[in-house]
Amino acid sequence: MPASAAAAGLGKAERAAQGKTTGVIGQVFIAAILPRGGDGKDVLGTFGGHYPPHIRADPEANLLRCDDRIPPLFHDVPADMKDAVAVSAMAQGMASFTSPCPRATWDSEEFKGRVAYIRTANDAAIPLHVQQMMIDGTGVEWIVKDIESSHSPQLAQPERLTEMLVDLAKGFEAL
Repeated sequence: MPASAAAAGLGKAERAAQGKTTGVIGQVFIAAILPRGGDGKDVLGTFGGHYPPHIRADPEANLLRCDDRIPPLFHDVPADMKDAVAVSAMAQGMASFTSPCPRATWDSEEFKGRVAYIRTANDAAIPLHVQQMMIDGTGVEWIVKDIESSHSPQLAQPERLTEMLVDLAKGFEAL
């Protein structure tokens, strides 16, 4: 993390200057954490050295586990999917929280006006006020959209999330 580091050098204008016809037109973050990175700190350190209450570190396996996944992640997923999703959700590698974060690109000139954050209004994993605090803490002007969903809108409201993503992509493409 942060994943936006992967977009470094791949912005639309940067790629066009290289004679390329493809590039990253924008970045969308959904219920995401937003460490700036590039300072040698890891996610855990950036956020005070404590895991969220629903996450349990398993150092022997080098994993982060969520023992009761439904309440923080899937509480509004359709009932016929809820148990299957909870059972199939994988543990997260501990290194994603304990390795130094590469420098994010969401605040780069290349992506100015091309970053969006979809806030999940009913999120128990990253509550709405925490999402807003992170957005505010970046000092970046974001396109902010809200979805009435838990931490997993791709499961709870896939049609609405798809509409939002398509609209954002069309907006990025027009820039």
